[in-house]
Amino acid sequence: MKFKRAELLHRAKVFLYSLIDIEYEEKTMLIEEVEEEILLPDGYLERFSIHPLESAAQLKGREEALINLQTAYDNWKITHTPLLVVGDIGEGTSSLMYSSASIYENLKFVDSNTAIHSEEKLVSLLKKAFDLDQTYPNVNAIKDDLLTKDQNYVVVFENIERMFLREINGFRLIEEFLLFVHRTKLQVYWIVTINKYSNYYLSNVKLFSSNFSSTIRLAPLANELLRKEIIERNEGFKLVYLKPRKLTKKFNKQLKKAEKEERQELLQAEFERLLYLYAKGNISRAISFAKLSAIRVKDDVIYLKPYQQKPIAHLTLNELFLIEALFQHSRLTILEFNRILRNTKRETRLAIEKLLEQNLINIYREDFGRVEYGINLVYLVPLKQMIRERLNRKFMI
Repeated sequence: MKFKRAELLHRAKVFLYSLIDIEYEEKTMLIEEVEEEILLPDGYLERFSIHPLESAAQLKGREEALINLQTAYDNWKITHTPLLVVGDIGEGTSSLMYSSASIYENLKFVDSNTAIHSEEKLVSLLKKAFDLDQTYPNVNAIKDDLLTKDQNYVVVFENIERMFLREINGFRLIEEFLLFVHRTKLQVYWIVTINKYSNYYLSNVKLFSSNFSSTIRLAPLANELLRKEIIERNEGFKLVYLKPRKLTKKFNKQLKKAEKEERQELLQAEFERLLYLYAKGNISRAISFAKLSAIRVKDDVIYLKPYQQKPIAHLTLNELFLIEALFQHSRLTILEFNRILRNTKRETRLAIEKLLEQNLINIYREDFGRVEYGINLVYLVPLKQMIRERLNRKFMI
């Protein structure tokens, strides 16, 4: 007897919920064969929230980076060289900066939630960082007042890619800022952070990185650290590993021959292999993978089915250029997209809507109704690969 697809799905769900009353051992085996509706409580999902850490005690796997930061600071006292820190989205650059606070004296952070496209806004941010209350017509005018102060500063300026716009005269402000850095580097130890793709772009078109003879590039985290992070976030639960959606014939035969405990060991090893392959040393992507892999929480049991990323549908060149612009600037508004790509508002809106539907980008809402768009971390790697191959960009993924 043939059934319509909807009816088959309904029967599968009814069968799934009937599993709740089955003994644990039997349920574990049966649930692997059912594509289940994801039901996760908010309390569990909160375990996988991603936010910057604020102390060195919480930071993991960045011991070498902390040592390099200390060394760079010691060197500045002699050479007065500003530092550039390069990290990818989700690699923990902000966590590293906050966790290194104990290294420095008189530390100031400069971070804006929105783009810095006017000298007025940059002046305001610098005045706040240096506790200045005068009125200044431009960035350079701050220098004279700053140099009269009888103290040194350490300033962490995060996400400098938000200070330029890829258009005619769109680099003037970031160039003005770099001049200010050089003019004040005897008194101010500047630590500037930037994402990898922005650094690649700016260093090719404006020789950006040549302004920093001292550079720290964040390395991928070790797989064992990623594994421990996921185990800690699931602390208090028993983990049950389910079969991946795609299996090789060899692995499937191994599962069929294995006893119950050995079967779970094989599935756990496969889950971890897929986690490492997906995350590529990126802690935020590892956390995202674990969250997307959890398909049910029942009592003290978590069922994990390895997340399988859907292939990206074909993107037009206009959509690819839009994605690349986000990699260059981190986040952009529709107006900023139009200025960069020289599109009409309608063209940009249509492209954005399609990318939102495919879940390739996210919406970020800021104060005063400003709406910005950014790359969805889930698709970070495949989008970079697509840009590299189709747009012939020569950068390291």
